[in-house]
Amino acid sequence: MKIYKTVAFIFLFCWTSFSQNAGVIDVGLSETKNYVFIKVTFDAPVPVICYELENPARIVIDPIGDVTILDGIGSFFIEKGMVKQIRRVIGAGGKLDFFVVDLQESVPFDFRRQDNIKVVSIRKQKPPIVVAVKPEEEIEKKETERLERLARREAEEQRKIQEEQERQRKRQEAVAQREQERKKREALRARNRGLTYQRRKNLGKAEEYYRKAIHLDPIFATAYHDLGTVLSDKGKYDEAEKEFFKALEIDSGNFKVHSSLGKLYELKGDREKALEHWRIRAKMGDPFDEWTKFAEKKVKELEGK
Repeated sequence: MKIYKTVAFIFLFCWTSFSQNAGVIDVGLSETKNYVFIKVTFDAPVPVICYELENPARIVIDPIGDVTILDGIGSFFIEKGMVKQIRRVIGAGGKLDFFVVDLQESVPFDFRRQDNIKVVSIRKQKPPIVVAVKPEEEIEKKETERLERLARREAEEQRKIQEEQERQRKRQEAVAQREQERKKREALRARNRGLTYQRRKNLGKAEEYYRKAIHLDPIFATAYHDLGTVLSDKGKYDEAEKEFFKALEIDSGNFKVHSSLGKLYELKGDREKALEHWRIRAKMGDPFDEWTKFAEKKVKELEGK
């Protein structure tokens, strides 16, 4: 049998105990206004495949396994709606192969199982195709509603995208913040090591660690100031001056830098600039601080008092 198109292919497996000696004991017909019912009764649970073929139109009721059929159950014509006849097909050994329900043309059907009973419900006629004619206003309303739903869906998708972008931005900011804090801690350790080497008069190592601290934290004003003091001690006055002013750009209130600039300009022989920075240091500091008192003393010295 050549299959041109499978319209419906329904597998119904009954995995309860399957009897090798199952048999068909009855095939019954009944009908309503719109349906023909074909009821096949077995004497034991049997898995059944039910499917529809076209060209010619037919429904096949195919039990799985060796199934017998009583001699009195044969093929018969019924001519009810689209249903023409029911035929049994016997295979090798006199066993039932399947039942064929011949149709006038393809119609909807349903297949149900009730324990040992299988029921095929077949429509007598094709369901009518109803073409609804909608008024222009109704069509326009439906289109407007469709566009509104589309706009809402797009807005919702955009909102979700923005929320995800915001979550990603916050995660990135948190990662960047943690990385920045880590670098600041490392920069502080590097600065402290530089300070230790400077106190031991190892200016080379001190400069190395101060520069490392600045590399880790480019806005570490104290590290710029400390690097300036090392360069000044090494006689690199111009380089030291640049580092001191970098420290002031970052922290204009760092009065220690003015003390260092006052000493630097004295070393360079620039009395006016030295006096300028010692005056700033004297005004910015605590009157009871030793370095403030020292700055006041330097001001008097440079003013010639």
